[in-house]
Amino acid sequence: MHNVYNIFRQGQKRTYMTTALDRKIREVPYLSRYVILEKFKKKPRYMSECVGTPRRAYGYNTFDKIRYKPTFNPYVHLNKDKKYRLDNWKSRDHENFDPLKCYVRGSRKSYDIPYAILPAKDELGMFHPPILSGRYKADIEKQYYMHDLPWVWHKNFYTGTNHFCDNMVIGKKKWYRKEQQNEKMKESMKKINNLVLEYREECKNKKRYNFLEKVVNTLGDEIAHKYIRKIKNIYL
Repeated sequence: MHNVYNIFRQGQKRTYMTTALDRKIREVPYLSRYVILEKFKKKPRYMSECVGTPRRAYGYNTFDKIRYKPTFNPYVHLNKDKKYRLDNWKSRDHENFDPLKCYVRGSRKSYDIPYAILPAKDELGMFHPPILSGRYKADIEKQYYMHDLPWVWHKNFYTGTNHFCDNMVIGKKKWYRKEQQNEKMKESMKKINNLVLEYREECKNKKRYNFLEKVVNTLGDEIAHKYIRKIKNIYL
């Protein structure tokens, strides 16, 4: 069962891992976090949405028209509320954005990243919750995406998370019972010669003994014992 399942999963992996898009989705970074934050920061841009039907999707950070990473949507209709945030919020000051020293929403206080989003440990060894709650941590993560930066403070940033296409198969698994039967048949056909010999031996053993065969089978060793040659006159 497990052998068949592993064979099926290998086939499943070959199906998903053959394209460049699949490799792009599963790739993990190799540069330092601070190098990424320094070298790959880009100023966000705003633009009018493309006219026409159907609407054309924003093609940045896409491969073969499929988006492979979180991307800031530049198609924003700037109303009065959004203009106020861009003009007054320090967290939306794109000219002076620093990924290691961020503002949150409408606050005028800057916070050191990542220390403000990590639990703190005091002199007695007791842990305390981070300075910023999840709501403001999410706003900082949003600022990273706006400036085309990955969320480098994710705990699995360098190892990567398991893609949903690589997960273990769950459920009743009815959909590959046919494959399982075919794999069992292939494995059995490899041993066909041995199976034929075993079958012949079983059929031979099933036959009823005649009187002489019964005597030999039950008393053969005892009757033949006195007729077995022995070496005599051996002195050790």
